[in-house]
Amino acid sequence: MLKKLLLCGVMLLAVTFLAKDQYSVVNIAVVEEIEAVEMIVAKGEPVIELCPELAEAETYGDDNSFRYMTSGKNGWIFRTELDLKENIKLSEWSSYSFKRLKNAFKYNLINDIAIMVMPTRGVVGHEYLLPSNFKDYDYKGAINDYVELLDGLRNAGYIVADMHDVHERSDYFLKRDNHWTALGARYSAERMATAIKSHPIYKGLRKSEYKTTIQEVTDGYSANDRFLQFIEGVCGEKPLGETLPAIYNTALADVTDTSSALFGEAEQPEIVLIGTSNSTRMGPSYANFAGFLKEYLSVDIANESVSGGAFRGSIANYISSGKYKEEKPKVIIWELNAYYGFDQKATFREIIPTLYGECSDSDALIVARGDMKKGRNYIFDDIDDKDMFFSDYYLYLELSNKALRKFKVDFAHHGKMKDKFKVKRSSKNFPENNGKFFIELKSNIDKPLKSVVVTMKGNPDSSYIAKMCKVPSDAIR
Repeated sequence: MLKKLLLCGVMLLAVTFLAKDQYSVVNIAVVEEIEAVEMIVAKGEPVIELCPELAEAETYGDDNSFRYMTSGKNGWIFRTELDLKENIKLSEWSSYSFKRLKNAFKYNLINDIAIMVMPTRGVVGHEYLLPSNFKDYDYKGAINDYVELLDGLRNAGYIVADMHDVHERSDYFLKRDNHWTALGARYSAERMATAIKSHPIYKGLRKSEYKTTIQEVTDGYSANDRFLQFIEGVCGEKPLGETLPAIYNTALADVTDTSSALFGEAEQPEIVLIGTSNSTRMGPSYANFAGFLKEYLSVDIANESVSGGAFRGSIANYISSGKYKEEKPKVIIWELNAYYGFDQKATFREIIPTLYGECSDSDALIVARGDMKKGRNYIFDDIDDKDMFFSDYYLYLELSNKALRKFKVDFAHHGKMKDKFKVKRSSKNFPENNGKFFIELKSNIDKPLKSVVVTMKGNPDSSYIAKMCKVPSDAIR
C-alpha cells in the first residue's frame, strides 16, 4: 500500500509542470519520490542462493556474457568477469584509434562526437558485494581507471560527461540485470547534456522544450531478466524478478512545435544517438535515456541505437548504412559500457575506412572484378610493387549477394607477415546488409602488401568488385 501511495505522489508531481526555471525543481522532487519507492521495494531483500554450477567454467563455455554469476547483498547479482572488471584504462593504441575515428568523422563534416561511457556495475554497486568478492575487488582502483578512461577520451577530442562521482549512485543499475535504471539514465543524461551545453556547437542547435511524464504502473513493470533466465537454465529455478517502480515518457511540451510537419517534411534532428540496449526505445531497459537527453538539452534526437550491439553494433551499422550522409547530424552521442574494453581492433579497422568510402577506379591503386567461388579467391596477387602498408591503405570489397555476411580475408605481406581478418555481420546488428565491406591494413605491419585472398564457405553465388584505396590526401591524419 505504501508503495502505491508513493507512486501516486510521483505521478502527481510529474504532471505538475511550472515555468522552465521551476521545472528542474519539480524533477528533483520526482527523483526523490522514485528513490523513496525503490528503497521501500528493495528493503530487506535477502541474498539470493545460487547453485554451485554457476561457479564452474564449464557452465559458460566460450560465452563470457554471464561468467561468473555470484550473489551480493540486498538481492544483487554480479558477473565477476564483466561487472567486477578492472584495468579499464584507455591504452595508447585505443587512444590513437579514437583520434583517427574522430578525424574520419571530421572528413565527413561531423566535428562533434560525444561519448557516454557507463561505469561497470562493480563501481556503483561495490557496497553490495559479499566479503568473498569484496576482498578481491579493487573498487577504488576501478573508479580511478574509469575516471582516467573518460579523461583519455576527452583528450582524444570527444565531448565526455563528467561522471567522477557516479560511484556514489548505488541506484544507477538494476540489481539483477546489466541495464541501468531510469535514475541512472537520468543522471547520465543530465551529465551528458551539461557537457554538450558547454561546447560551442550547442548554441546553434534548434531548441524545443520537452517534458517528461510518468506512466501509471499498477502492480509494477517487470524489468529485463536475462541474468535470471540464464540462472534458470543452469539451476532449474528462477530467482524473483525485479519490478520497475515507474515508466518515463518524454514528449514536446508544446505540440504546436510540430505543426510545420503537417505541411511538409519534419526537420531532421540535429543530434543522433547511437547506443546499446540501454538507449533503445523502450525496452529492454525502459530507462528513457534518449527522452531525458531531449529534456535536458531541449533538442530533438534521432535514436539509432541497436539492442545487443555491444561496442560495435550501433556505430558500425550507422556508418555502414550511410545514414550519417543522409542525416548530416551536428552532434553524435555514442553510448557505451566500460566493461566492453576499448582495444577493439577489428571494429576500428572496419568503421574508419568506411567513413572515407569507396575510392574511384582512377584513384584506386588496383582494381579487380570477378566471380566469387567456394574456398580461396585470390583477389589480388603479386602487388608488392604498389608499396602498400600501414592503416593509410584499405580494401574495399563489394559483393552482389547481400546474403553473404561471414567470410575470411587474408592479407599477406613481405617478410612472411600475415594478417587474418574475419568478417562477420550479424542480422541483429546489421538488419540490412549493403554488401559493401571496408578493411584497413594492419597498423603494425611495415612490409608491403603482396596478396589479398578471400575465403568463402559454401557456394557464394556472387560477383565482386575489389579495390585497394588510400586515405584521401585532404583527410587529417
